[in-house]
Amino acid sequence: MIDYFKGVYGINLLFRVHGSALYKGSIAGILAIIIYLLIELQWNSNRVSDDLDHPYGVGVLVSSVSLLIIFRANFGYQRYWEGVGAIHHSMSKFMDATMHVAVFHLQSKEYDDIRPPSFFDCDDLNKLNLTRERRRQTEDVSSIYMEHAMKSVVDMEKVHSDPIVDESVASASAHQGVMRTVIESIVPPSPLRKEKLQRSVWNTATKRSMTPTEEEGSDVLKRAMLNLNAFPSSQVPNENFASRPNGQTPPLFLQELAHLSSLLCAVT
Repeated sequence: MIDYFKGVYGINLLFRVHGSALYKGSIAGILAIIIYLLIELQWNSNRVSDDLDHPYGVGVLVSSVSLLIIFRANFGYQRYWEGVGAIHHSMSKFMDATMHVAVFHLQSKEYDDIRPPSFFDCDDLNKLNLTRERRRQTEDVSSIYMEHAMKSVVDMEKVHSDPIVDESVASASAHQGVMRTVIESIVPPSPLRKEKLQRSVWNTATKRSMTPTEEEGSDVLKRAMLNLNAFPSSQVPNENFASRPNGQTPPLFLQELAHLSSLLCAVT
């Protein structure tokens, strides 16, 4: 960091030529003084000077000082927020770089055993036509079958190539019974799918019968259990954030990466 000598109350800044507005404004000030002296000596030589008692003279002084203070304060305020924005922008870029390094580090084969599962790893899950639980609560069985059947009709290549299926789909738009037949032929519901749908309908009826107080209590309990499972060190005194059950800790590389990133942001 560059340290500038400011002196006592910044007085030395008044005599600085480079970058100072004092010398730039002195030319106009000298011209104004010359014009004032000419007017005072030529037309007002025999009149008693009462400039300080006149409201116009005092108003000019007050306006000039007020404009100077407001301009400098506004300029300093803008420079301050410009610096703050630049610092936060740099910190965001540092954190982006940290996250990218952490992601590439976790792609190592050593973490294959603990990596969370993905749908790309289990192709058989796509055959079950699974949906989110919050969507299943608001949809009945027939609407879910229709949605997945129509999506399959649009996406699957065999639907476009098979004229029999196209005729069935066209007739199903007018007759719901035929649509149900086409749905069952294209996307047969699996036993696991039926069980999940029946369970979601039962859960919906149960949740509707709960009072708001019971729902709030259940939400608090869920958050408490999530905190206990995700951050077990918070339940144990004198433990740091990196402690895990059975003495497991995050990889040393990630710990050092977080430490260096925090130091870099602090220096910034």
